[in-house]
Amino acid sequence: MVTDCVLGLKAESFTDEPSPIMGYIKAILHMPWPSIIYLMIANFLPSIRLFYKMRLIPLPMEHYFVNLMQTAIDARQQQLAVGKQFDRGDFLDYILQLGSKKNLDTRQLTAHIMTFLLDGFETTATVLSQVLLLLGRDEQVQQRLREEIEAHLSDKGIIEFERLNELPFLDACIHETLRLFPLFVARKLCTEPIELPNKKGESFVVERGTTVIVPHCCFMLDEEYFPDPQAFNPERFMQPDAVKMFREQGVFNGFGDGPRICIGMRFALIQIKAAIIEVLTKFNIRLNPKTRKDILYEPLAFVTTLKGGIWLDFEERQ
Repeated sequence: MVTDCVLGLKAESFTDEPSPIMGYIKAILHMPWPSIIYLMIANFLPSIRLFYKMRLIPLPMEHYFVNLMQTAIDARQQQLAVGKQFDRGDFLDYILQLGSKKNLDTRQLTAHIMTFLLDGFETTATVLSQVLLLLGRDEQVQQRLREEIEAHLSDKGIIEFERLNELPFLDACIHETLRLFPLFVARKLCTEPIELPNKKGESFVVERGTTVIVPHCCFMLDEEYFPDPQAFNPERFMQPDAVKMFREQGVFNGFGDGPRICIGMRFALIQIKAAIIEVLTKFNIRLNPKTRKDILYEPLAFVTTLKGGIWLDFEERQ
């Protein structure tokens, strides 16, 4: 779905011969140890980039994506030239317009595309698997969500795009999952000195130029704000404007906050909702014995996920 919406290309990920793009994206996201160590050091010591630069994307992969981008551009321009395709209004169309206005070359356009591809690939798949994990653990929540979905199905057995935002319990399940499994820690650069209050001592002053790492799980799993914080309870997000309220309190950052909130948030939510609807209307989800029953994070994963992996059984519904 991501490659289709971003590049207008089919990844064929559910076939016996998927596009090479799938393997390349996975290879980039599953970096070798030297790259992981370098990024960890750079988080705490950003100035290391001034003295030592490491290529995080191997040159052959870079060439592949630049060539892929050029192929997508050529195909889109040829289709438009002969009138075979209308303006899709997708990300590639937007990038082509940006390139025309800013006089950007293929390499620069590829950099923009790669940001969207990488952000939308692993993160969306991870959140989806975590929602299904939590639904598999709680059959009552799973059935309640299925009933909400079935109540909104059209005569064709689908939910129209315009009605995806009319499923409050589905929204609540996704946001509760993001609370339990915050994808990343946030790394921010302090641009002005600020004094932070401290409940147990003197206030702490953060000086300008300081890199601040914010571990979202510390406050999203804080019982002061979320009673029984380890429990999967979508009801927390069922009250009107619950997400906005928690975000304004500074205790929920599923997609970040402020002017640098995740640019692909709406796109990601649409993908996740569509996938959950497709799965729940066709399958009952059961927890496989291989899956652990607590919430213990995998310490070395690129994004937050369950230690030992997520194993589920899908029982086809009659």
